[in-house]
Amino acid sequence: MNGRPADANLSIATVKIRPEGASRECTAVIVARKLLFTAGHCLQGVTSQVVKMTAYNDLSGRQRHILRVMQWKTPPKYTNSDTKEPEDIQYDFAFLRTREDLITEFGLTESQIPKVATGLDDLKSLLAKNSTTLAYGYGHFSKNKTGEK
Repeated sequence: MNGRPADANLSIATVKIRPEGASRECTAVIVARKLLFTAGHCLQGVTSQVVKMTAYNDLSGRQRHILRVMQWKTPPKYTNSDTKEPEDIQYDFAFLRTREDLITEFGLTESQIPKVATGLDDLKSLLAKNSTTLAYGYGHFSKNKTGEK
């Protein structure tokens, strides 16, 4: 965050992905044995529900893993980023279900997988109880149009 390197012990379930046909590389987080959580705009350019994807994390020495995404889904009200300014994108997340067992593929343990909300009510409850959130990922830091927040 803000140019500081992520702590590998805390971000161990974070991987860099590039779905076949996607217009960019993105960050995803392994949230279950066969489930990745990422941004919806990371699937721009992908036209098939079943797609090959390359993935790696820094802990595997950037060894590339070829995974097969069997299904992916963005929320019903997702606003595609090619039609809006980045700060106007709504519901910008997606889930990707893989054929491969991600815990085995990346040499993780169940305890290293972050806990996630099971639905919107669960998410609202978690946000109400916690005033801070940690986020790890690959990418670039940039300022928005009105300045750094």
